[in-house]
Amino acid sequence: MEQLLKQIEEWNKASEFSRAIAAIEAIPEEERGFLLTLWLGRLYGNLAVLGDYDQREWEDSRGRSRRQMPNYRLIQKSFQIFRSIQEEGEKDPTWNSRIAYSLWAMEEGQQALAYARRWLELAPDDPDAQELVSEIEGFLWDQEEDDTGRKDNAKWKDDNS
Repeated sequence: MEQLLKQIEEWNKASEFSRAIAAIEAIPEEERGFLLTLWLGRLYGNLAVLGDYDQREWEDSRGRSRRQMPNYRLIQKSFQIFRSIQEEGEKDPTWNSRIAYSLWAMEEGQQALAYARRWLELAPDDPDAQELVSEIEGFLWDQEEDDTGRKDNAKWKDDNS
């Protein structure tokens, strides 16, 4: 199992998500356990957003990095995989981070924020958790301004503290 996890991590770093997914899915679902299932959800999310070998990302004519919209079907699959291990995952910072990213990619900002905050609560020194919470809060802040035409500071603080 340790060797497989090491190989999956290497494939993930090399953006060989489909290869890692195939290796995990070759194992019967009832034998995967929490960690392999967590990896499977993460890999589907990475495949949805980045694509194998980062094929969903490119440079435009001005040299700026661009990315296609995530594959929504794969994001939903990722989310469903995470939900299948929710009971075990709720106290795990990695699970909370991955489900937050899935919800964020599905444009479910309020739900994503709740999981991102839980991740930050479980891992208060993790700069990625802090960054995601800030990013989602900023998005929701901007979205509220778009909806109302103004920012209502008191409402934002009361609704999200």
